[in-house]
Formats: sequence, structure tokens, C-alpha cells
Amino acid sequence: MKKFLALLLTLTMAGSLAACGSKPAQEPAADTQTPAESSSGEEKEAEASGEDVVITFCARQDPTGADAESAYTLEKIEEFNAMDNGIKVDIVWNPVEADYLSRLATDIASNDCPNIFMEYGGSRILDYLEAGLIVDMTPYYEEDSAWYDSVYPAMWEPCVFDDYEGIFGIPFNSYEIVLVYNSAYLEQCELEVPTTWEELMNCCKVLKENGIQPFMVGEKDTYRFGHLFSNLAITSYGQDAMKMGTREIGYDSEESKEIYKLIKDAFDAGYFGDNVLAYGHSEERAYTGAGECAFMWDLTSRIYWLEDTQELNAENLHIAQFPAVNKDYYGWCQGGASQAYYVSSQATEEEIAASITFLKYITSEEFISGLSAVTNSTYAIAAESSAGSYIYEEVAEVMGQNKGLLAELQNYDSEAGGLNIVRDALQSIVLGATPDDVANTIIEGYEDIE
Repeated sequence: MKKFLALLLTLTMAGSLAACGSKPAQEPAADTQTPAESSSGEEKEAEASGEDVVITFCARQDPTGADAESAYTLEKIEEFNAMDNGIKVDIVWNPVEADYLSRLATDIASNDCPNIFMEYGGSRILDYLEAGLIVDMTPYYEEDSAWYDSVYPAMWEPCVFDDYEGIFGIPFNSYEIVLVYNSAYLEQCELEVPTTWEELMNCCKVLKENGIQPFMVGEKDTYRFGHLFSNLAITSYGQDAMKMGTREIGYDSEESKEIYKLIKDAFDAGYFGDNVLAYGHSEERAYTGAGECAFMWDLTSRIYWLEDTQELNAENLHIAQFPAVNKDYYGWCQGGASQAYYVSSQATEEEIAASITFLKYITSEEFISGLSAVTNSTYAIAAESSAGSYIYEEVAEVMGQNKGLLAELQNYDSEAGGLNIVRDALQSIVLGATPDDVANTIIEGYEDIE
């Protein structure tokens, strides 16, 4: 609990992408019931008390419905609230990641946890779990095996923890990091689709010699190099790359420095573009769609950004596995369930039952199928999508051929602030930092928060 409270205080002061809070966390109220203590059989519906059970649903979505996913979800919540089932759902939404996570952690620390909330798994959820704040959903999956089976098996990682028996949530969004490539440029330069990092760097060299920019990396958003680091590590060391995240393999180790060097060498050669701190991910995707570069690594859940672009309409853009540093790990990458929903134990038995009922609704095949049709994104729950573009068929094919998934490595760290420390240090490569400089910056960053 002491570490949990310190985490919340530190992150509130920092205002970082990680969760934050300012008040001491409290243990669940004495009358709070866990699933094991609640009813058996089908989960209880809201009791007929004459009043609806009101539950709060906290998610990183836009309450105005400004994007397709938010608009669809708002519409479906309105439908749910009109079902006359004794449950009313109130939303607590914010689309800005830092603000969303800050508000969530503050509410949790103030003993005002929303009944259902979205998070990414990893160390923050482990801290909440250690404080006894999350419902174990195992009994509900045992009662409804079809619900459990609807989740792709590889996607459960944000909801299971080595030292805890149980399943603490349900995965929702999913992704893998893939390589987007422009086949017209590869054909022009008589190049094959690269399967190794060495082959990719050779492609970049030839493309550059022919006046074609290989990548235009929007490193204004620090996750761009952050994702690259994880993928290079995962395709170098496979499962052992997780040890970088846990710091069993130190950020000042030779293994880590080799990864920094791969990034630095590619950047110094001009393969990632010029002035990369001046633009972010949205501009990078626009450049790719306009044919201003030949490659981009990106999340499968964000391929829809390429819709209606020049190069996609010309069917020049295609999807491949991320090129492996070690060819034995081709088909491995960063990925998994990028978001999951969790149920708060800071609630009455009636509220928990209502939360389960609503969760089943928003993770049903019908809901996910409709959501996929309007977002063309990827989800952890099996459902048919009506997406029509060839690019989504390629996404599904590549995801189906995956051989190994790990989360972004810093998610395995006991220090939630590690994600920003590593991302910020990697960004310094653009400013001339050496691998040793990057290592020292990361080590010093951890010393400051430990």
C-alpha cells in the first residue's frame, strides 16, 4: 500500500501519461462484496427497488461523440439505458490520455472509484490490485464460458498477474505493431519486402539513393521511438525482452545499448526523416498516405488513419510483420490487448452485478461487430467486421500469423513512471545522444523516482 500511495502522489505532481492521484487510497468499505462473496449462477440483475442502480463508466473516449468509436458507444449506452432493466449508466469520459489517467487515479485514491474503468494493465493495475480495489471476474467467466471464450486467448495479459490467482478484467482493444510499406516504391527500386532489420536498413539505403524517403517518424509523440525500442528488443531476444522491462536486464546493459545503437544508426543515416520533433503521429500517417515515405511502423488498431489517402486508394500500401533483428523471432512484436475494462470492488454487491451486466453488453459479439464496422480498428473479442478495404484483410492475415506478443516493455516495470523515462531518453537520440548517454539518462531518471 505504501508503494501505491507514493505512486499516486508522484504521478499527480508529474502530470505525466501515467496515472496520478493526490489523496491516500482507502481500503474498500466494510460492506463491499467481492464476486466470490456474491451470488452464484447467473449474475444478479439490479434488484427491483423502484429505483435504477446507477453505475459509472470511465473510459478514454470523447463525451461529445466527436469520433466514430465514442459516437457509437454513446448511442449503444443510450440504448442500454432505455432497456428498462433497472440499470442506468453514467459516463466519466476524457479523450486526453494524461488527463484521463490523472482523473481516474485521483478518484481511486479518493475512494470514489468508477464502477467500470478502462486501463492498460501493467504496474498501475497491479498497484490497484495490491490495494484490493479490483474485482476478480473468474466466477462470472465460470458461469458464462461463452463470454470468456469470446476473447482471443493471446489477449488476456492485462487481466492476469503472476502472484494473483484470478482474472481481473476483460480485454477490449487489441493491436500489434506491423510494418506498413509502399509496394510501388519497393518495385521501383527492385526491392523485396524486408523480413529482418538488416534487410530493412538495406532497403532504406537503396531508397535514399533513389531519392525516396524511407520513413518520416513523428517523434514529437515520444511513443514512436518507444514502440520501436520494444519491437527491436522483442525481435532480438523474444520472451527474454521482458527482462528489459523488469530491469533484470538493465537499461545500461550491452543488450540495451545495442538497441539504442540500432535506432541511432538509422536516425543518423537520415532514414527516419528530418526535423522529426516538429510533427507527431497524425502527420506521419498523413505523409505515409500521401506517398512521401516508403515505410511506417504502426499499430494495427490505427490503420484506419490511412483511409481515403492517395496511396491506399491506389492500393500501394500493404501490411507485413515487423522486421526482426534476429530472424528466429520473425513474427514476434509488441502487441496484445491495448485496453481492458476493470470492475471496482469499491461498490455494493448490487452495483457490481449491474457492472457485469453492462460489461457483457459492451463486449458482446453484436456490440464489437458494429463497433468494428464504424472504426475499422482491431479488438480483443472475436467478431465479424464489415470493413471493406483490402488493407484490413492484410491486417487480419498478419495478426493471424503472429508467433509471439509482448506489451510495450515498460508495462512490466514495477515503476509506472518508467514508461516516460525511457521514451524521453530515446527521444534524446534526435538531439545527438549516444547509446551511453541514453543509458545514463534512463538510470538517472529511475534514481529520481525510487
